[in-house]
Amino acid sequence: DRVVEPDIVDVLQHVKGWRGLSNPWMTEGEEGEEYSYINLLANPERFTGYKGEDAARIWSAIYSQSCIQQPHDCTEKRVFFRLISGMHTSISAHISAHFLLDEEAGVWGPSSDQFKQRLGTPEVRQHVQNLYFVYLFVLRAVHKAGALLEQFEYNTGDVEDDAHTTQLIKELLARQELPNACPMPFDEGRLWKGAEGPALLEQAQIAFRNITRIMDCVGCEKCRLWGKLQTLGLATALKILFSSPDCSGTAPTSEDKFGRLTLERNEVIALVNLMERFAASLHYYHVMSEQQAEAEPETLGALAGAKTVS
Repeated sequence: DRVVEPDIVDVLQHVKGWRGLSNPWMTEGEEGEEYSYINLLANPERFTGYKGEDAARIWSAIYSQSCIQQPHDCTEKRVFFRLISGMHTSISAHISAHFLLDEEAGVWGPSSDQFKQRLGTPEVRQHVQNLYFVYLFVLRAVHKAGALLEQFEYNTGDVEDDAHTTQLIKELLARQELPNACPMPFDEGRLWKGAEGPALLEQAQIAFRNITRIMDCVGCEKCRLWGKLQTLGLATALKILFSSPDCSGTAPTSEDKFGRLTLERNEVIALVNLMERFAASLHYYHVMSEQQAEAEPETLGALAGAKTVS
């Protein structure tokens, strides 16, 4: 669904900072590349029928990246693997919660079978823990860039919606639960250190840029939309947390005009949407795991164990 109100399109076409460039974790688009305006509310993330060999090939290419193949070699590779795995798990949660139950009637809803297959077994417990990890990672990035996000111009041409969006962002950033939820999921200042640090950082950035290119190969247009949005959101979180040269700089503040950190419009859109997607997927996981535990009490222990972040 590419329908966007004409007056909104006119405003968006004149807004600066659309392209998510100047981000070492993202590939730059081709010169003269055309962009489309998509209403995400009219194109929800859910099961699309994209599965089988094509989908498996995409994930196989993603997990074949060197930073993911040997996640236990070092902390940096372990963190990188958990970020990708967590995003993958979130996608599985949304597919399970919004599955096509009746194609003829066009009925969508939660599928207990899909949930059990994708997330409801002890074998995938670590994947669910990785979802918690990547959610905390993104929350930490939002908290660190709070001063910038609070002063960002949220402009779509709809004055009432824009004011509401600005207010919601300010309320989110002012909530004490945000810093309390992610005081330090890991110390990013300790990453990319030592003699191999710069090489590991470059290797991780190359791998992530490769993943963004792989998303361009997804055959399902709506899947590609959400895949690219979420990879850009994750790239933005990486950019925020590792924005200073030594990866240990303090959070940008209004007093220093946000230091070296700048975010473009698409990066802010992707980051906020990614945070919402992860929060929603965790909610779906909790609800559907409780339903499964009621239907199959013997699974209660396995599912409960996955609710603890290691």
